[in-house]
Amino acid sequence: MSIQKRVRKSIEIFDAKISFISLVDHPANRRKFLLIKNAGSDGNASFEAHGRILKSESKKDIHFVTGIAYEPLVADTDDNFMTAEEIEKMAHWFMKNGRMVDEQHSFDPNTRCAIVESWIADSDTTIGGQKVTKGTWLIKIEVSDSNIWKKIQNGELAGLSIGGLARYGTEDVEIQEPTETAVTRSELMKMIDEALSAYRVEKGNDKDEWSHLWDGMIL
Repeated sequence: MSIQKRVRKSIEIFDAKISFISLVDHPANRRKFLLIKNAGSDGNASFEAHGRILKSESKKDIHFVTGIAYEPLVADTDDNFMTAEEIEKMAHWFMKNGRMVDEQHSFDPNTRCAIVESWIADSDTTIGGQKVTKGTWLIKIEVSDSNIWKKIQNGELAGLSIGGLARYGTEDVEIQEPTETAVTRSELMKMIDEALSAYRVEKGNDKDEWSHLWDGMIL
């Protein structure tokens, strides 16, 4: 069970086809989704979406950077969003047709930076000390370019940004984003069970006297 907040007047994005993932200098927490809404005859519009780098690491002389490409059901500053299903489609299309990495959306592929892992988070988790929501598209890039790696290490390149084409909805819709105070069903049941157990010990009641409190509970 989750405690949720409502986000209103959001435009959903569909059928995103990503050509590049860029290493960019935008702040790590910037999520602004730049959508050009004068779509062409095919109904597609150009866009960029900014994620954040979660961690950088080195194994011997090989360098890696891991970051978020896109998060599900998170309204950006322009009130655009994408569902987990659409994000998965986008990630798969990129791995089959794109796989190119550049710097600052130069559209000049850097052959010394390669996508080595691309996956969808199958549960809420933590990477590099930062929370990652289930359904988030994650990318791991091997960086062999010493100049790029230096910029990552000194913070000049602090984010990831996807760029390509997509369709956008024509109507505002409502989405719900889980808050950081979300409580799962199993966690709630455990809390109730512990509270009832404490009550039984304190009052000296047997199980038959308090177990009826579970009756009619729908979790």
